[in-house]
Amino acid sequence: VVSHETKALRPLTRIGQRYCGDAPCVPQPKPPRMLPFLPPLVEELAPATAAPIEKAKALHPAFYCDSQYVQAERERIFGTQWFAACHSAELSKPGDVKVIEVGSNSIILTCDKTGKIHAFYNVCRHRGAKVCSSDQTGCKQLVCPYHWWAYRL
Repeated sequence: VVSHETKALRPLTRIGQRYCGDAPCVPQPKPPRMLPFLPPLVEELAPATAAPIEKAKALHPAFYCDSQYVQAERERIFGTQWFAACHSAELSKPGDVKVIEVGSNSIILTCDKTGKIHAFYNVCRHRGAKVCSSDQTGCKQLVCPYHWWAYRL
C-alpha cells in the first residue's frame, strides 16, 4: 500500500501474466521459445549422466566450473521453472526478511504483520539502488540507502 510516508516496492508477477482491471486477461499464445546455447563440452559429456540410474555416471568436473555451462543452466533451469526460494520457517515471524539471488536478480522475501509472505525485486523505485543487503528479523520497514525511501512491511 502506498502512503505519503512510504512507497510500495514493485511486487513480483509471473512473466507474461497481464491483468484487465481485477481479473486476469485471456492468455495470448506465446511464440515458441528457443533454448539458449549449450556448450559443446556439455553436449559431449551429458549422455553418460542421462542414462538409466543403473548405467549413469557422476557428473564430469566441467559441469561445476565451466562458465558457459553455468550460464546455460541458469537460462534453461532457473530461467524457465519454479523453484523453492526458502523454507516457510525462515519467514515465520512478522518482520522476517530474506534476500535471495536468482541469476542476476536480487529478490526480497518478507513476512508482514499478518504473517503473509511477499516477494519483491530488491530495487528501490526511486533510483534503482539495492534496498536490502542481508537477511533480517523483527524488521518494521526497509530503507533505501540512497535517498532513505522507506518501505513498510
